[in-house]
Amino acid sequence: MGGGLANILMVSEPIWFSKPSPFFSMASESSHLLPFNTLIHMITIKLSSSNYLLWKSQLLPLLESQDLLGYVDGTLVPPPRCEPATSTTLSTKYLAWKAADQRLLCLLLSSLTEEAIAVIVGLSTAREVWLALENTFSHHLKAHELRLKDDLQLMK
Repeated sequence: MGGGLANILMVSEPIWFSKPSPFFSMASESSHLLPFNTLIHMITIKLSSSNYLLWKSQLLPLLESQDLLGYVDGTLVPPPRCEPATSTTLSTKYLAWKAADQRLLCLLLSSLTEEAIAVIVGLSTAREVWLALENTFSHHLKAHELRLKDDLQLMK
């Protein structure tokens, strides 16, 4: 897989993945897309229960700059698994989407502590992982916020 920037076809509702994102290839034709092995080293904060906002604020601009945010925010929907003419032949668009999604999943996994990895065991797409992490660790934030409010009330 190599080539140009992911061509995304804007269909009336969902956005369908057309070609694999070259951000994952070693030699990108587009100057703003970085090789996969470079991206892994750009993530310096590993997610734990105490740093969700820092982790998220590090990941979002990186994913946006590499045209990958759609994989985790749900705006880039996977194309149909199989070719319309058959029910058994996997679609080339689906295979390309799946390969790029799995590389992004690897990137996300590299940014997690063991504690965070335990939350996402068994999940298979970058979106599933993103939602599980958001659900788990944003609740930790809310609980911490409520404890702080209670502490402030007790101080009065």
